[in-house]
Amino acid sequence: MATYNIDGFFHAVAIVIGFYVTAAIARGQGLDSRKVNYTCFFGILGVLAGARLYHLVLHAGGVVFPSLGLSAWYGGTGSSGGWVGGIVSVLVATQVLKLNLWKFLDSATVAIALAIFLGRIGCFIKGCCFGTPAYLPWAISYSQTSLAFRTQIKHQLIESTSLFALPVHPVQLYEALYVLVLMSVQIVLLKGNRFHGQMFLCFAASYSLARFFLELLRGDDRALLLGIPVPQWIYMNIFLLSVFTYFLMSRSLKQKQG
Repeated sequence: MATYNIDGFFHAVAIVIGFYVTAAIARGQGLDSRKVNYTCFFGILGVLAGARLYHLVLHAGGVVFPSLGLSAWYGGTGSSGGWVGGIVSVLVATQVLKLNLWKFLDSATVAIALAIFLGRIGCFIKGCCFGTPAYLPWAISYSQTSLAFRTQIKHQLIESTSLFALPVHPVQLYEALYVLVLMSVQIVLLKGNRFHGQMFLCFAASYSLARFFLELLRGDDRALLLGIPVPQWIYMNIFLLSVFTYFLMSRSLKQKQG
């Protein structure tokens, strides 16, 4: 099986399971199933388009071959762009369909966590999004055909005659395990929300903060803005926006109750 099929397989599983998980939770929230299904569909399209365009613009120098532009199975997506594309598409869809945005996002939180978890497992198997060199018992050494091997040669960390890449942090698994814990907490606290949107905002803030620091352990080449990797800019803004929105909504609730 080719590596891009492994990656695509995990993405496909995440989409199918996530769709049904979101629909099931949304029914419990009293949302219109038809509107939820449409929003899920456009949200998934937004994630895929955003992730692909992120790669093409920042890593491939733009859409050189338009026919392959959105052909993610040929390789090249960025989860950071997926967040932006997904949020924008869901905002538009809920407005057009007159669906409660925050109820929908709460319903989709577990599915989002599951998608990230499965996506990172796929990245680990494929060998992309690898970590910086580390000499730890759980560090991973990739083969000569891996992106890690080619990148380390490029940066003169190893010789082309080396048998393996330097051992690296399995940063994909760090993220996957962290998200698995977050997802478990979200499921436990699902019925304890004080206001609609609390579940999603807590997840977005917790995940983006962790992802900001996990980027420090990434060993692959990433686009920089003012010397800082673009994903860190994106997740810093997601964190700040999530925290700011959370406190606004929490304050509004207290004023209503007072």
